[in-house]
Amino acid sequence: MKYTLLVLLTEDNDNFRTQLEERISDLECIEEIRYLHITDSVDLKKRAETENYNIKVSVKISFSGLTGGTLTSKIQKEVKDLEGRYCMILPQSMLPSKKFFQYAANVLDESTGVLILGLHDNKVVGKDCLQSAEDNYTIYTVYNKQPSENDFENCVLCKAELLNSIPPALNGHFSVSALYQTILRDGKKVAYAVNERLCFDRKTGNSFTDKKIYSKDLKTAKRKGIVPSQKMSFLEKLFSIKKFNGRTLYTFLGQTVSVKVKKTPKFPSNAVEVEEKVRDLKKLTDLDLKNSRACLFASFTKDGLVSNNTLDYLKSLREYCDVIVYVADSKALPLTVEKLKKLCDCVIVKRHKEYDFGSYKRGYQYLSDSHLLEKIDSLLICNDSVDFVGNSEDLKEIFTKAKSDDAYALCMATYGFGKKIKKHMYEWAKNPHLQSYFMVLDKKVFTAEYFKKFMSGIKRIKSKTEIIKKYEMGLSEMLRENNVKMGSFYPYDDTNIVNPYAIYLNQFVKRSVFVKHMLSK
Repeated sequence: MKYTLLVLLTEDNDNFRTQLEERISDLECIEEIRYLHITDSVDLKKRAETENYNIKVSVKISFSGLTGGTLTSKIQKEVKDLEGRYCMILPQSMLPSKKFFQYAANVLDESTGVLILGLHDNKVVGKDCLQSAEDNYTIYTVYNKQPSENDFENCVLCKAELLNSIPPALNGHFSVSALYQTILRDGKKVAYAVNERLCFDRKTGNSFTDKKIYSKDLKTAKRKGIVPSQKMSFLEKLFSIKKFNGRTLYTFLGQTVSVKVKKTPKFPSNAVEVEEKVRDLKKLTDLDLKNSRACLFASFTKDGLVSNNTLDYLKSLREYCDVIVYVADSKALPLTVEKLKKLCDCVIVKRHKEYDFGSYKRGYQYLSDSHLLEKIDSLLICNDSVDFVGNSEDLKEIFTKAKSDDAYALCMATYGFGKKIKKHMYEWAKNPHLQSYFMVLDKKVFTAEYFKKFMSGIKRIKSKTEIIKKYEMGLSEMLRENNVKMGSFYPYDDTNIVNPYAIYLNQFVKRSVFVKHMLSK
């Protein structure tokens, strides 16, 4: 999709134009740039004759300074000839990154009528104080969220005829809220993006790019309850707003999600790969299996160490699991292996690059080869992507409730990946699924042929997005297809959502059993 960029100028500032046109000089999505000076304080004809900067762009550039009328009427006159085409209104107070202009071209479709970019609820400090470096530009997309009324805090992209249909606000300003309401009345979605703006200093003509200033603002953000979250496609840093109370950003929407693949981890030179069988599982009797439960524990550590939190987690699980098979998709220091051997019945530390599900597969195969699956009634699969902050009694309650279902997880996510948009990118849609970082399975499930086929079919996939789609969500889809009774400790509903990407989940804090942190392999 291509669109016309309409820049609302509030004062004469060549530096702003220079930076803007440098940023978009090679973008194919912008077919024309129009500058509209809304204060009529500049002789545009004289200015056009005395341009003194050397930025060359491949698109048509025009200037106008319409006299009389409200801001809304000026905008509508400027875009009147663009009917049927897309137009982005950009206030001079905003200078988005190149990534945003590219991203915006892919957001709108038949179901989404407008993209609104602004500070909104993500405001950390006052408008005049917010100073963020360009390379920390962030954006996420949500729907059905009321935008800011102030037209100088919003950048909008939509079809030109929509702009022409909007009545002005009481003060004559362009009403983004009215545009928002119009889209909803038409039964379409509103894509809503929030970013840390690259603020522009109008006095000096310079942008704020001081890293120290940005770090200071980041600390301010954390104090105000805004915490950094997972890196995603088109994003440098995603901010999850604490006041959402565990719903996270995705309760409302997230248009498309794709996780960046990180570089191959470098392990310590003395880290090793081992397979240590502490006990011969074939010789275990019913007396050894008082809980009749085994645990497959998937792990990853890039430094060859296991955190004290993970060790405490394993100690607590030991009380409820007769057998623990620890499988790490990494290497480990010899001292770490010795610590694990004191808590686990089998320690498999080997880089297989299949992430947690690859570890589950290897642990499951080991239990199968040891003929233990037919001896137990319950199988727990869990991993170290959560920090265990509960106690033994918390686990007891979870395992007790798990007996009423054939597949029971700590949490069932409400939303997930829906229709595929393009490679490694999906619509964010309602897709209830059990979370695999803590899931208890009944014997009728983990001994079924469909489950064996699922586990043996786990392969290496480079994209974390595809891993989550095929295995995390695919597991629940498979269970649903086979009429498995599923449940969760934190119940599924339309407002609570806990997903593999979430970093700050208040929903867990009310019981303080686990705290989920982002994928990091």
